[in-house]
Amino acid sequence: LAAGRGAAALRTIATAGGAPLAAGVRPSTTGLASGLKAALSRGWGAASAKAAAKPLAAAVVITGAKTCAADILIQKVWEGRETVDWRRNAVFTIFGLGYLGAFQYFLYYRCFPRWFPFGGIKGPLLCVAFDQSINTAVWYYPLFYIAQDGVMNNRANMQVVRDGMARYCRNISTDMVNCWKVWIPFQLVNFSIVALHWRAPFAACISFAWTCILSACRGDIRKA
Repeated sequence: LAAGRGAAALRTIATAGGAPLAAGVRPSTTGLASGLKAALSRGWGAASAKAAAKPLAAAVVITGAKTCAADILIQKVWEGRETVDWRRNAVFTIFGLGYLGAFQYFLYYRCFPRWFPFGGIKGPLLCVAFDQSINTAVWYYPLFYIAQDGVMNNRANMQVVRDGMARYCRNISTDMVNCWKVWIPFQLVNFSIVALHWRAPFAACISFAWTCILSACRGDIRKA
């Protein structure tokens, strides 16, 4: 009975996109691949529909989880720590949820289509130029260093701003070059062909590698 049910299941998968198999005919590799492709297509379609319906939630959840996981990976694997520095991880997680998730959803989903409503390559180029200048140099890095100082030192006063901005000014040249190496090509793809509701999640996926770099280079406040 179990074997019969297993064969029936294989026939169902193999024929997901075509005619049913005759009794006694073993499903082909092509049929199994076609069934898997159809299942993945349905899953992607459902996920895309949910992201389109709730783009802010998708951006915040994906980006926050990604940023948290990337920092833990660097602490455990790259730095070889026995225990995770959860205060440091909170810096990345909070920054991922708030700035990279919520704010960049607003920027990419709401603002850019209104600010740069141009066809062809002009619109994506302007989006990348703004993202890699104003968004990164004027907003992203200063807020990261200030948030890092406040969380790591458990304080909320003007000294947080002064110390955070001092590290920002000290590192900005190196930080921007590192950022441009990763983000200019990927953001050009993002603003050219990625669906509007997937822009922040797409950036979050690429940002997993970038967060690893940032965590390794700037995660330790004593070295930042």
